[in-house]
Amino acid sequence: LKIPATYYLLGEALLYKGDYINAIHYFQSYSQEFKGSSFMKDANFKTGLCYQLLGEQEKANQYYEIARGMKEENTE
Repeated sequence: LKIPATYYLLGEALLYKGDYINAIHYFQSYSQEFKGSSFMKDANFKTGLCYQLLGEQEKANQYYEIARGMKEENTE
């Protein structure tokens, strides 16, 4: 049973723990599996943040641009 919200929450927990590589995996899984728009902007922004914290600024900027291009929505 796949519940996309659990991917987002795992990504959050791993981001706060400092496990950026696995956080990216879960934020991207959320973005691929979730069919709505809630927290999608946030998931992309946090994916960018993880890449930035890993020193991969170019990848970070790609995700920041995706997040910036999304409409206002439910985020934290």
